[in-house]
Amino acid sequence: MSQSKFLQYLKQLYKEQRELTILEITYLIVAVLSFLVAAVIALLNQSLGVALLIIPFVSFLALSANIIVWALIRMLLEESTRADLKRSQTEKIIEKSSEEQKPKRAKASSK
Repeated sequence: MSQSKFLQYLKQLYKEQRELTILEITYLIVAVLSFLVAAVIALLNQSLGVALLIIPFVSFLALSANIIVWALIRMLLEESTRADLKRSQTEKIIEKSSEEQKPKRAKASSK
């Protein structure tokens, strides 16, 4: 069976570990479809259609919350990684300078 290009695209994103993109697409699909369904139902029954508009609104709120939390976690991890990298570079520099000073001290004490 031939798979749709959209499904292939989602599988590619999953293999590339792009979970946020998949989540965004899912929320977008839910929001658009529920908005269209609510619009059609609103033509028949206005109060029910307006009540169903809560679904795309909740979907948008969930998407926004996920994006904010994802950005905060990513920022925290990048800052932590950057701090670890600076710390390891500083330790290497200190280690290198202490190794260079040891032979100088040995030569000075032998004179």
